[in-house]
Amino acid sequence: MKAYNETWVENLAYKSSLNEWLKKGLISQAELEKCNEEVRQDFYDPNWFIKIGLFLFTGIAISFSSGIFLALLGVGSDNITMGVFLVIFSVLAVIVLEHLIKRNKLYRSGIDNALLYSAIGFLFTGILSFFNFDFVDYLYPLLFLVILIPAIIRYADPLVSFGAFMSFFFFIFLFSNTYSWGKTLLSFIMMALSAAVYFISKAQKKFIYYDDAQFVIETLALAVFYLSGNYYVVREANALLNNQSPSVEIPFSLIFWIFTFLVPFVYLYLGARKKQRNAIIMGLLGIGFSVFTYRSYYSVMPIEWALTLGGAILIGVSVFCIKYFKSPKFNLSSEAEEQGKLQKLETILVAQAFQAKTSDDTFKFGGGDAGGAGADGKY
Repeated sequence: MKAYNETWVENLAYKSSLNEWLKKGLISQAELEKCNEEVRQDFYDPNWFIKIGLFLFTGIAISFSSGIFLALLGVGSDNITMGVFLVIFSVLAVIVLEHLIKRNKLYRSGIDNALLYSAIGFLFTGILSFFNFDFVDYLYPLLFLVILIPAIIRYADPLVSFGAFMSFFFFIFLFSNTYSWGKTLLSFIMMALSAAVYFISKAQKKFIYYDDAQFVIETLALAVFYLSGNYYVVREANALLNNQSPSVEIPFSLIFWIFTFLVPFVYLYLGARKKQRNAIIMGLLGIGFSVFTYRSYYSVMPIEWALTLGGAILIGVSVFCIKYFKSPKFNLSSEAEEQGKLQKLETILVAQAFQAKTSDDTFKFGGGDAGGAGADGKY
């Protein structure tokens, strides 16, 4: 089911945590080296500049090779033939991807990312070619979602999980707009589904292999939930869907105003209580967008003054919080912490601690001669 060596992926995360512990002075260099021997991984791990270069080079190579091949065969005007070759290209890209992962031990090195995205693009475009791109609007994101789900399960790529999430909600958005009741209840549908996605993801057993994908999905779910109930988004979207210009007051506006200002503070509270950084960040961004929403309909001061004052306040609060929570207070810290994923690492550290000798065997009883059974008076 999983393309990458799951144990190596876990060990890679453990090594990252060990390095952070070393920087904080929680472990020594000797302890780090001993623990690194227990959490070995052999992935090809270039720096980010090389990863970007490999990604671009691989993408260009795939584009040129596939484009030249199609041009030589002259299949550009035949959609069915084009679709067949695109599906073949997709299969070949997956074969090469699997081979390189096993032989060269790739893990998000740029090459495997480019091959994965190319395979998805070839397959999606190839399937559409069979139908002459004559799909109902909401079937495009649904098809893309069906293609992306197996890719998430096997490769757990964060960008693929982003695409799957957006495809799902674009499908819901377009499908709901085909019905009058859907347009009326759209914001509530999006809020309910985003909340469901978030809690379903949180309820799943945490695997380090899928940690990045789950983080992306949960963060996007928080964003969609807030935006679906934000007064500005609901009002302007309603005007756009009903061809109104300018926008007019929406029904139940008081509910949406309360939602606009309440949800960001709920995010901040839950983020602080559950120690979830993404919830805290979304709460802070939500407060900023709430102020923007209010400012869009009710002018308190000139926009230049509002932006300057708001920016200064946000910067000041951010700097204060970063410095204040540098050392943990109220069980909160501005430093990133791993939770619930380091049981194996803690076991390794305990095992290393008990490997040290607590005594030597140079002192032995017996052999004295000061009286008693067999004693000879010597210590």
